[in-house]
Amino acid sequence: MFPIGHLSAGYLFAYFFLKCANVEDRKLWLGVGTFLGLLPDSDCLAYPFLAAYMGWDRAVRISHHAWITHTPLFYVLLGLLVVIYSKKLGCLVTGESLLHLLCDSVVPEDGIMWLFPLSYQKFSLCPSDLHGWAWISFYVHTYGFALELALLALALSIRWLDLYVHKHIKRDVRLLSEA
Repeated sequence: MFPIGHLSAGYLFAYFFLKCANVEDRKLWLGVGTFLGLLPDSDCLAYPFLAAYMGWDRAVRISHHAWITHTPLFYVLLGLLVVIYSKKLGCLVTGESLLHLLCDSVVPEDGIMWLFPLSYQKFSLCPSDLHGWAWISFYVHTYGFALELALLALALSIRWLDLYVHKHIKRDVRLLSEA
């Protein structure tokens, strides 16, 4: 999944999580939650180092979905560590990361090792062994990309409605209560 899909899913998860949790500073938490949707893909920062070591053509053929940073166990343990600091942040880290892995399992990619460390088998609804530019040119023609666009449209719609309600409806209620 492209970053825009993970950011959109992250925003939606954070939005509904914050609706359920009693959070004072929603803007900050929405921003944090949105970008936590990308947390498992932070392992992609290693690709320039791999490219310097083995060349870009070989580096992009290595799937970061095979790394421990793309396993549920890693984020459950990370979430438990973060809970020591903040219960809400720990829940947000775990939920956002597991949602990211679920999204990577639903779209046409090489899958996620859901049973790690018991098994190294990757699970995906529509497995694909393509990587790099070959995967990108294939992926933009699949249902996965359409799903990303739908997530983006939903996230933008909810954001717009939230801003509209906050600006107009609450103002009208305040004006009515003053009359």
